[in-house]
Amino acid sequence: MKLSQIDNSSLQNIYRNGKPDSKIICDLTDEQISTIVFGGIADNQENCDVAIVFGNSNMILERTKKAVDMYHQKRTKLLLFTGGSGGVTAKEDDCLSEAEKMADLAFQYGVPRNHVLIENQSNNSFENVSYSLKLLKEEMDISTLSNIMLITSDFHLKRCYSIFLKYLPDIKYSLVGVKNGYSDEENWMNSELYWGSGRSIVTFEANALINYARQSKINDLQVDNYPMNGKQK
Repeated sequence: MKLSQIDNSSLQNIYRNGKPDSKIICDLTDEQISTIVFGGIADNQENCDVAIVFGNSNMILERTKKAVDMYHQKRTKLLLFTGGSGGVTAKEDDCLSEAEKMADLAFQYGVPRNHVLIENQSNNSFENVSYSLKLLKEEMDISTLSNIMLITSDFHLKRCYSIFLKYLPDIKYSLVGVKNGYSDEENWMNSELYWGSGRSIVTFEANALINYARQSKINDLQVDNYPMNGKQK
């Protein structure tokens, strides 16, 4: 089954006004939602030519630390931090972009400046990808890239991966997730459905993935091992 083939009508109703309506019953089970968002994104443990690190003002430290770990483990030769200052998680008084904040931390953790690229204009996932690729094309011959690493929160990995596949479908990707303790594969279902909860973040992402696949904004990924033992048949 592909993303676009999954019936998300109940999720559409839950998020019809933007924030979740907890009074509406979701027709998808937790197992089905987990498979949509987290299925098929395990880290292949391969080394890469460049790691793209996606910005989020609430996860600057965690994502930067993961990127620095990958660099010091020699799994990537180059870090590209992407994120502007006008995204949905941006703070009103931010003077620096998400990318600049992450780069500054990476320098403090010992990453040389000539091993870092900064893309500081993008304000959503689609811009993160397109602007990062534009920067890479300016800095190198991207036809020489064999493997790109994507670093972001667990729940955000499949979105980023499926957008990249629209642009560069013929190279390998290593997907490295970052935990936040409440919207990860192992814990998102432990919260109730309210704005900002782990359940809200992951169910919103499941709905977005299906919608984006139908709109051809992302690669319409195959959802392997999709459980059919829930309400949706």
